[in-house]
Amino acid sequence: MSLPKKKLLKISNKDIVNINVNLSFDIQHKLDLDEINRKIENLEYYSEKLNALTIRYENPCSSVLIFSTGKMIITSLKKVSDIKKVIKKIRKSLNANWN
Repeated sequence: MSLPKKKLLKISNKDIVNINVNLSFDIQHKLDLDEINRKIENLEYYSEKLNALTIRYENPCSSVLIFSTGKMIITSLKKVSDIKKVIKKIRKSLNANWN
């Protein structure tokens, strides 16, 4: 008995409606999350649940998880071209409080 052949699903660019761009990177520098939490407003930090800070940006709409190891994850971007914008915002937020 042979199985029926599956039809390949063909998707064109016009069929794609929602794109979710995620990026992880490492700044190779240890971070004190408690200190960052004290110095920067509008952060979410639940050390009991997840040992990471969460920053939410509206423009471009995204979330950033910051870990004490220096690793960061940017989620929920809609365009790859927005990556640089979010990284600049992260850098500005962190640098503004230590210079």
